[in-house]
Parts: sequence; C-alpha cells; structure tokens
Amino acid sequence: MGRDRHNKIFIIGLMAFALFLCVPVIVKAWRYVTVPHFVSRDVTRVRTLRAAEISALPPYFVNEEVAQVTDAVALAKTPDGRLLIAVRTGTVRIVQDDVLLEQPALDRESVTCYYGESGMLGLAVDPNFITNKFVYVFYTHNGNTDQKVCGDVSGAYSRVSRFVLGDDNLMRGETVLLNYIPASPGGWHAAGDLNIGADGLLYISVGDGRGGLTSTPANLLGKILRINLDGSIPQDNPNAQADGAVRCGQTRAVEQGGVCQETYASGFRNPWQFTFAPDTHQMYANDVGENTWEEIDLVKAGADYGYPAREGPCDYAKSAGCTKTPAQFTDPIYWYGRAEGCSVTGGAFADAKVWPAPYANAFFFGDYCRNTIYQLMANGENGYTRSAFFVADTTNVMMFFDSSTASLYYALADGSVNRIRFTGYIAPTEPRCWYLRAWDAWQGPMRCAF
Repeated sequence: MGRDRHNKIFIIGLMAFALFLCVPVIVKAWRYVTVPHFVSRDVTRVRTLRAAEISALPPYFVNEEVAQVTDAVALAKTPDGRLLIAVRTGTVRIVQDDVLLEQPALDRESVTCYYGESGMLGLAVDPNFITNKFVYVFYTHNGNTDQKVCGDVSGAYSRVSRFVLGDDNLMRGETVLLNYIPASPGGWHAAGDLNIGADGLLYISVGDGRGGLTSTPANLLGKILRINLDGSIPQDNPNAQADGAVRCGQTRAVEQGGVCQETYASGFRNPWQFTFAPDTHQMYANDVGENTWEEIDLVKAGADYGYPAREGPCDYAKSAGCTKTPAQFTDPIYWYGRAEGCSVTGGAFADAKVWPAPYANAFFFGDYCRNTIYQLMANGENGYTRSAFFVADTTNVMMFFDSSTASLYYALADGSVNRIRFTGYIAPTEPRCWYLRAWDAWQGPMRCAF
C-alpha cells in the first residue's frame, strides 16, 4: 500500500517535471506562429464595402482609386514603393504614400509626339534599382522638329531611354539605348510597352506603324525587341549572329540591308501590352487585331505570328473557312471575334504567392470596347477559358500586377488609376519557426520559413 502511494507520487512528480520542461518550449514556439497569409485581418472593412463592390468582386477583394491622371498609359513600381505613371503627352508622374505628387518626375513634353497612338508609352524599373536608380522609358521623339503633334513629320521616331530617378522624385540624365524606331506618319500602332524578363534583359513591343512591314526582317516594326540593359545586343538573340545582321536602331532608315539584331519575335500588328508569367517566366502579348480577331500570343524567340498574312487563327480578314496554319507562322493561344470586343488591352498575371486560388497565376486582360476585366485560365485541354472578373466604370487601357501590395493596378480611359487589392494577404515580416521535437528546444535547430 505504501509502495503504491510512493509510486503514484513519483509518477505525478515525473509528469509535473515533464510539463515544466514543455511549457517554455510551447511558449517559445508560439511566439513564432503567424497568421496564414490568406486569412484576412480586415474583415470589418470587407463587411462595410459598398454593395456594388461586393457584387462586382469576390470576397476579400476591394477596388480602390489611386490617382486621377489623364492619358495614363503605363505603370511601374519601384522597390521603395513609388508608383510611376507614364502620361502619353510626355511626362512621368509619381504616387508616393498614396499621394499623387504635383511635380512630374520627368517632363519630355517639348520633344514628345503624342499624335494618334504615339507618345510616352512604356516604363520599366531596373532589377537593381535600389543601387542604380535606373528607370527605362519608351517615347516617340519629334526628331527635334519643335512640333508636338507629329502627324505629318517624317523626322519623328520612337526611342528607349534610361533615366536616373533620385530620392527627390526627379528623373535625370537621359541615356538613349535604342533609337530610330520608325514612327507612323499618322501616329498609329506604336505599341511601346517595356518589361524586364527573368533573364535580366529589356523587352520592347513595337507596332507595325500601319505600314504592313511587320514580317519584314529588315526593320523594327511589328516586332518584340530584346536588348541588354546597356543597349547592346544579347548574343543569343535570334538574329544576333545571322548573315547580314545589323543594328537597325542606329539609323533613321526604315528598311535596312539585312536583318535586325534587336528582333526577338515578329509578325505582330499592334502588341499593345505584354507581360511574363511569374511561375514559368513565359511571355504573353496582347496583339490588337484589325477587322476580325483579337489575340493573345505566347511569345517565343524567333517565332513569326503571321500578320499581315494572318489575323488570329485565320488567313487575314477571314472568320471562317480558315486554312491550316503555314509552318512558318505561330498561332495565338487565345483569340476572340468582334462580337466579344474590338481591341484587346491590359495584360497581367496574378502572383500565386499573394493571390489565392482560383485567381493565382491567372492572366487578366481587358478590351477597349468593354468595361470588363477578364480572367483567362488554362483548362487542361490545350485551351483556355475566359470569365469575367470585374466590371469597371469605363474601358481599361492597361494593367500591372504589384506583388508587394497584392494588387492588380489598371488605368481607365477616363484617366483614373485604380487597383484591385486582395485584403487577405499579409506580407510576412518575420520568419515562422517551429520545433519538430520537444527536446530540440534544448539541443536542436528550429525549422523556419518565410
């Protein structure tokens, strides 16, 4: 009887000692537990959204106006949080701490042509911006003719330049990287989007200028171009080592004597905007059609997308009875006809690290004749399914996804710059750590993840 009592006391004491050892482990581990990224801390705000927003967007998404900027056509974000807005008439504006700064960061209005679809059209931020402060700009130069409306000025051309953005929010020191991109006399089909790929190279979209020269290898029109960030030619560009290859961006001549070293892909009409998938780094370009088809292309090095011989998946100007695609051309991955829109715009991928399924890695785009932002997803049958994601107040011009704020930015034709933000994302500020075994607290490492 006495032995049983002593055994019970010993067992209770042993359990108390074990609990004494485990409590600090549990407390220490609990300090590192964080709320999962896709759990909203903003439930009250979501519940108080206007009824129109709730019906237009999925739960935990909000639509917010960022700024009012007439003729906003391109957006980019610096790592320190400044939103850059390209204005077609020749300036770059900055939104800092949710306030649109009054003074433009860059003012090139005096030398910018903004006739038709030309103007200041593209922006990109250098991957090493924190150290070098480089920003890249695409704009149509008036050729030093002192004219801003350059409809009949043959000396106008487009160029890609690099500037330095200071802490005082001013861009200085223009370095021209690519010059003499032919400009249409009517200012048509300039395209002018800029993006830096995962390979660290600068990609540039150029329209056909409404001149039908897009498939001609001896000019820069109707192409996706690729250059190094210092303006030189990557040695693995499709035409870099070709016989008769020349730098087409070094002379005003529309037609060169060989093939352009800057060319990455050809056969486009007006590739208004393009972007890269965050998971595969593949390029997707929205090419505005002429009379029949709007198309989205999966862009590959050296590929020819067929314009003007083809439009969408068909022979030019045909909507039925289309012939088999010739071997030298590449069909779009998705297309739609005039019953569904008139001019494909926008184009951005949602980052799966900050947006949840079913929107993660989805491709979003718009159409200039529709107010809707569409979501495009691969359907597993070598095709794509389109669905409406959000209906805006008016037609959208461009899109840009910012992972740092879990936001899809978009600019509308009425001058409003907006963002659709996922409120359920919480950016991690410290590692989440845990012990696999209790005794690791005393003699083993923790496992951590961001």
